Amino acid sequence: MDNKKLRDIVFIVFFNSLVLFFFYKLTPFLGVRIFTPTTISGDEVEYYNISKHILNNSIFSLDGINSTTSRPPIYPLILSCFSFIGLENLFLPMQIVLTFISSIFVYLTATELKNRKLGLLAVIMNILYFPIQAQVFVLIPDTLFTVLLTAFLYFFVKAAKYKNNTFYLISSAFLAIATLTRPTTIILPIILSFVHLIQQITKKKGIFINNKNMILFTTLFFIIISPWIIRNYNISGKVIPVASLTGFNLWQSTYHANVLYITVKARQVDKVFDAEATRIAGKDYYIENK
Repeated sequence: MDNKKLRDIVFIVFFNSLVLFFFYKLTPFLGVRIFTPTTISGDEVEYYNISKHILNNSIFSLDGINSTTSRPPIYPLILSCFSFIGLENLFLPMQIVLTFISSIFVYLTATELKNRKLGLLAVIMNILYFPIQAQVFVLIPDTLFTVLLTAFLYFFVKAAKYKNNTFYLISSAFLAIATLTRPTTIILPIILSFVHLIQQITKKKGIFINNKNMILFTTLFFIIISPWIIRNYNISGKVIPVASLTGFNLWQSTYHANVLYITVKARQVDKVFDAEATRIAGKDYYIENK
């Protein structure tokens, strides 16, 4: 790595730190906190509870009794590891470091695609995007997922640019781990394979070296995520791609019905209900957006 890139990375970390500080100061609902049952809410509670039951009861569960399929495994497992070694209070600083790493991957990817100037422009736009910074202060897997996804993009771009089989396999592994962190990317290998085949038909340069390379990429991806899918099948008797909320996560921003309906259906698969879901469980609760 040349000196210009090293200077750019130092600037990225400094600028990202500065933006995080201002977002924290300007938004009172964000806060540097120790993650405990009294300081978390919403989805944070589920990830926290699962991590505690992994540690204390050796079960991936919301209630410590029944195994759950509602959430993917990577984030709660990492949380439980931090708790096991007594570093639970350092989880927030770790997420801050992760957001620096994802910014660096954005810069490196854009640099590979075009040049250093595009890399700096891309990373500045990424850092100034409010949700990227806000998620750092919340006990949800989005920050970790962003790092894994940007790592996948970086190695995939390098693989396509230099026609390197090793980079394709590394990118596939990162994508699989990202999917086990947040399952919305489970359809991406299929989409990439479809794009490659269309390029082959139209005689254009493909994003993979050849069909064999495409098959290896896709196969490795599904090999990595398949143990968790098998585990979900053994628990629920249904083929659940990573988590029972996968469909909800893919659907919530595009479907015209209220998300509560979809949430309840996902909970029914998992046989775990929150208060609202319990009230309307089994009913065809369907609300059109207004």
